[in-house]
Amino acid sequence: CQVEHVGLVLSGRAAVRMDDGEERVLAAGDVFYVPPGHDSWVVGDEPYISLHVQGAGSYAARHRPRRGSRPRRPRAAKKPAARRAPRR
Repeated sequence: CQVEHVGLVLSGRAAVRMDDGEERVLAAGDVFYVPPGHDSWVVGDEPYISLHVQGAGSYAARHRPRRGSRPRRPRAAKKPAARRAPRR
């Protein structure tokens, strides 16, 4: 993999091997930085779940609207209409 990874292991374990042969195992609770030039795989039967924190430039493409179009404004979530409590 030629992308760096910064994150937190939430569950499970994964092994990481760098291109220079260095190996390490990441486990639940570990905060990690893995530079470009590595391979990784899950170790054991427990699912490996990690939260990656990284710049959007690595994963997302910039969206460009069509010429002449205007960006849409975000809409607020609609609230259900309020109802009066019945009189007693």
